[in-house]
Amino acid sequence: MTSRITVFLTAESAKGYTMITEEQVRQALRNVYDPEVSINVQDLGLIYGVEIEGTTVTVTHTLT
Repeated sequence: MTSRITVFLTAESAKGYTMITEEQVRQALRNVYDPEVSINVQDLGLIYGVEIEGTTVTVTHTLT
């Protein structure tokens, strides 16, 4: 089963960024750790997709 998380960036939170890339999102997800196994969700392979439309980022993922 997969889930989707959508994050809407405000003008203030996106300040200083010209364009957010998938690589930047995936790099940020390396700071999110699964509490059961203490490995980040990106390296665990739990992230299936990253979609970016302007200031909206949608991450498709699964849970452990």
